Amino acid sequence: MDKLFANARKSWIVTLIIGLFGVSLPHFAGAAVGGGGYSQPPWKEVDQSSPGPVARFASAMAYDEDSGSTLLFGGVDINYDDLDDTWMWDGQRWTDVTPADPSDSPSTRIYGEMAYAGPGKGILLFGGNDAAGIFNETWLWDGTKWSNVTPADTSANYPPGRIEFSMTYIGDGEVLLYGGWGENGDLKDTWIWNGTSWRDATPADPNDSPTTINRTSIAYDKKNDQVVLFGGYTSNFPYVSNTTWIWDGLKWNLRAPAASPAPRVFASMAYDSNLEKVILVGGEAGYIPKDDVWFWDGMNWTEQTEANLPQLSLSNMVFDSGRGQSVLFSGYSEDYLFEKTWTHRISAVSNVGVASGSNAGEAAADWIVEFDTGAYGALEGGSDTLTLHVPSGTTLPASNLNYTINGTASSALIQNAAEEATITLPQNVSANSRVSVAIRGVANPPAGSYGSNNFTVSTSQDIVVASAASGLNFLVPDHIAVGATPAQVLTGDSVSVTGVVYGVGDLPVSGVGVDLAASSGSFGSAGAMTDANGRFSALFTAPSSAGDVTITAVTVEDPADPSSSPDIEEPKPAFTDIAGHWGEADILDAARKGIVEGYPDGSYRPNRTVTRAEFAVMLTNALKLSNQGAILSFKDADRIGQWARAAVAQAAGAGLIQGDANGNFRPDALITRAEMAVMVARALSLAADARSAGFADDRDIPDWAVGAAAEMKKLDIMRGKGDNGFFPKDPATRAEAATVLLKTLAAIAQK
Repeated sequence: MDKLFANARKSWIVTLIIGLFGVSLPHFAGAAVGGGGYSQPPWKEVDQSSPGPVARFASAMAYDEDSGSTLLFGGVDINYDDLDDTWMWDGQRWTDVTPADPSDSPSTRIYGEMAYAGPGKGILLFGGNDAAGIFNETWLWDGTKWSNVTPADTSANYPPGRIEFSMTYIGDGEVLLYGGWGENGDLKDTWIWNGTSWRDATPADPNDSPTTINRTSIAYDKKNDQVVLFGGYTSNFPYVSNTTWIWDGLKWNLRAPAASPAPRVFASMAYDSNLEKVILVGGEAGYIPKDDVWFWDGMNWTEQTEANLPQLSLSNMVFDSGRGQSVLFSGYSEDYLFEKTWTHRISAVSNVGVASGSNAGEAAADWIVEFDTGAYGALEGGSDTLTLHVPSGTTLPASNLNYTINGTASSALIQNAAEEATITLPQNVSANSRVSVAIRGVANPPAGSYGSNNFTVSTSQDIVVASAASGLNFLVPDHIAVGATPAQVLTGDSVSVTGVVYGVGDLPVSGVGVDLAASSGSFGSAGAMTDANGRFSALFTAPSSAGDVTITAVTVEDPADPSSSPDIEEPKPAFTDIAGHWGEADILDAARKGIVEGYPDGSYRPNRTVTRAEFAVMLTNALKLSNQGAILSFKDADRIGQWARAAVAQAAGAGLIQGDANGNFRPDALITRAEMAVMVARALSLAADARSAGFADDRDIPDWAVGAAAEMKKLDIMRGKGDNGFFPKDPATRAEAATVLLKTLAAIAQK
């Protein structure tokens, strides 16, 4: 310890006595996606609330790049009846688009194949059979109907009829067809459709064609510009193959990858442009369906270990490029024929960054997590979630108000563990956008080095767990270097006392508190906080008399305790378009109570009318209904948006809303004042049996709403407008809805 003494003149020297211990430094972990497994199963069974195609196998399916829809035709049902129906999948539901005129559609058939025919050329259908025999017909779908484009003369330059073959679009307006089984037996030929006609592309040398014959699987690998043919039957033992053949434009080439799926037939295969890989699903061998999933990257096969699919054979699969997902339909297991649709999308957030306001182990700190959403990773406020996982030993805060996403507090939180939290987004987030999550009151993990896989992010839309490219280091403060400028000052003057807190290896520790004390004189503030470089400073005022002064600097040992974090006041809603509006106060109060929300642009739009679905959500929010198991039974349930489905089901289950005479809810219809009165009366359990409501326009109030209108007037929940008119058929506005629901809650409180 250095000792400096004051001279006889009016000056003094600072003596520095340095104490140890400390806190920490902010550090930013750079951005990249690391593999961390799946946050949820990659295959999702679609909730088909509306009727779709019956369970079937041996049908044909293709994705139409022009319309962004998937087309399904034919096959055979569970009763072994051949089918001739046409269905379209739009990403959410199936629609029967079978032409009314039978001449505008192929006849019943099984084991035909379909493929996209190229821009503006529709969907191509070829082959198949029924009880009468095998077809050699060529059909094209134009979006509304099928056209038979089979030439009059098919004796030359035309593929023979066949079943159990493979067909795929190969770009440049061409479709490739291979193999199958025809009336005269096995076929090993290759044909190409150019949009108007077929040409025989079979290599002259038989060794340049696959040894497999039929029940093969095929896909066009766009990244590597190659057609991939896998598995199928051969004419020689072993009869079931697992060979991989590649079409290079002139001939077929046998590949010998290091690993391959087991031998099989009837597997489903499609190229995923997100993964830039070919996906193979299921199939069968020895009449036993399989449940494995494999990826082809142009050179090798790798198995996807978390397939979460049942055993499936003879399923249809396409890649929906507009939505970035594979679509898998139907198929059979050993004892079941599925009437189900699955989707598959493996994508992830990217450019994940993690920063802590302190790099001191076990210190209290605010964290920032940032990432980019993917091309198909748009998130819906109020329903989609974000899961954060940080190193073991870290304690994340337990209140949703400690998490803000792009400046707005999270609307809900599930604390999965001290180091893992799932938060519900408060507002919509676009695809391909930057997201910033600020977390207040984190307890850092103990000192140590934590790799990138300890910091992961996943969303409810992008199912791959993404990790930061680099980890974070947390330190234990080891020593403090302190100095004063100038070293000598006159009594009563001020000097800046500065210092740096270091960890082992002279690494600066940021975000650590330092307590300063002096044997005489005073500090303007007794504490200081180190910056990103571990530095701190404080203003010291010298005493009035000369002499020896001892200054002590000690780092603050105050590990973070989330339970002692100060309460955070809930953000007050603010809308840009309600100042001076008659409903301003009620709108703000309703927003604070979580009854209503504004729009992403900050507006509330108080004079905008409200749909029946929107009011159901508001009513459910106000009453805090929680029947999570409620089921939608309305005939038009498929028209109810995902954002409103739970609320409508809960309100219906509580008896607050009913359908019309036809059993429809009509979610997009504007809610009238009469309908709103009835729903509120039900919420209040009012008898509502009055024969007169007491409004000037009583005669216009429907009989079913008179009693409810009377109760609304009696309780001052809904008042007359103008010359005491109820105006029952007028649509309610967002301002009226907020006011009515607040008064409803007040009436409930008075009961």
